Amino acid sequence: NLLDNAGGDGGAFPAGPPTASRWLAFVNIDSTSGVSVSGGSFSSAGLNAGSRHQVTIEDSRFRRNRNGAIALQAPNSALTRVRVDTTGNPTTTIAAIQLEDSVSLQDVDVFRSGQIGIYTVGKGITFNNVTVRGSMHVGIYIDGDNASGSQGLQLSGFVSDSNALGGVSIAAVFVQLNQCVVTRNGTLTTHHGITTVGTSIEQVGIFGCDLVDNAGFEVNNGQLVTQTFSINASSNWWGVNFIDPATPFSEGHISANVGTDGWCSASCSSP
Repeated sequence: NLLDNAGGDGGAFPAGPPTASRWLAFVNIDSTSGVSVSGGSFSSAGLNAGSRHQVTIEDSRFRRNRNGAIALQAPNSALTRVRVDTTGNPTTTIAAIQLEDSVSLQDVDVFRSGQIGIYTVGKGITFNNVTVRGSMHVGIYIDGDNASGSQGLQLSGFVSDSNALGGVSIAAVFVQLNQCVVTRNGTLTTHHGITTVGTSIEQVGIFGCDLVDNAGFEVNNGQLVTQTFSINASSNWWGVNFIDPATPFSEGHISANVGTDGWCSASCSSP
């Protein structure tokens, strides 16, 4: 795989920042089964780059990838004007796009992932005009399952729309979502627009987002037994069916232990 980490003497990986970089443009990757890489922690993807292989992809399409489509781990890797269309198989457990620290996405469309649309497990990730639609799992999963994870991640500029099991799942602490649209996700009342998952997920904030017409709560706190880990969901728009913006809990828009101080009277997001 040309996107493996570069090996040193005896095949050891040198320490420090990325040791290789690659720019790809006007690429069409279709009907792949996926590959793994040396020096990488992500599962199989049509394009899978090691943690010391910085990759920039522009004006490209990934279609019908049997597992994941793209996995980027090196800081300052980037996707610009990229479309991912239909990934996965009936038993896949791999997200369409997998991201680690300091990867940027601009003008990216993820459509019909067979699992999670975009999976993040790093800090400093940025979105600008990113859309995730029609995934068979949740649209975006923000993970904190290791020492780095996506703790403290601030994401804005995205749409999560019509994903089967929910819009955004947050399993990392200190996460903030801003200027986003999360709408029409899920089919059951247990499928929420935005939800925390796991234990002790503290100091999550959601601001300036449109949270509308999701099957379950627009915002769900997965830790209902304590107010210690409440979610701040102030200054959002809850949709035209909002009778009284001051009472989102009693109207079923939010779960317990979600705070709302102020709200938008109409759409307040421009992702």
